[in-house]
Amino acid sequence: MIYMLLNHEILSASALAEKYNVSQRTIYRDIEAICAAGIPVVSYQGVNGGYGIMEEYKMDKSLLGSHDVNSIVTLLRSMSTIFEDEKAEETIHKLQSVYQAGNPSMSLDIGSWRPYNETLREIKNAIAKQLVLQFEYVSVKGERIKRSVEPIHLDYKYDSWYLYAFCRVRKGYREFKLPRILSLVVTGEHFQLRQHDPKPDNPYDYRRQHTVKDENVFDIRLRFSPVCMALR
Repeated sequence: MIYMLLNHEILSASALAEKYNVSQRTIYRDIEAICAAGIPVVSYQGVNGGYGIMEEYKMDKSLLGSHDVNSIVTLLRSMSTIFEDEKAEETIHKLQSVYQAGNPSMSLDIGSWRPYNETLREIKNAIAKQLVLQFEYVSVKGERIKRSVEPIHLDYKYDSWYLYAFCRVRKGYREFKLPRILSLVVTGEHFQLRQHDPKPDNPYDYRRQHTVKDENVFDIRLRFSPVCMALR
């Protein structure tokens, strides 16, 4: 109802009651609750009267154009799909109710492969609840190493997801590439986030980190038949 009022100059109690399929008495109680929350609702008397929100309280719509809103909605929609985030869906609804921006001209899917989405959700939930994670990690040499980590945050870069965490095995901060994480287990053990230092703003270059200086390294070219594309 708040966003309906923000998006209109005046709305009558009967119009709001019809919109939300409730009685006008319920609308009156809701208006009182909105006022009690600190949002300045103004009552207009007369034939064309109703309720509105004080003009000074409304955000200037010129701050965001249709292009800005579409870009934000595109990103939020991708994130809500990956993490099944109801709050992101609510934000999309709020933006679309206040700003009549039309349909986005593009879509964005940063969910990586679908099997990874469940892993992403588990990691995100563990970060929010500050729960220790255990998993097997495949190193660049193909070795499987059991890890116990305190997850801090997720990064999306270089076309893949990474977990930044404190590794209890290595006694230091590490980045773990999602496709190399196997047999993920969210433990019930809590850790204190305040004990962790934030990730550096300018970590050393990823490509330099993974460059192997070896005289036996050489370039190769792989060829695939069109049938492989159909099986993807």
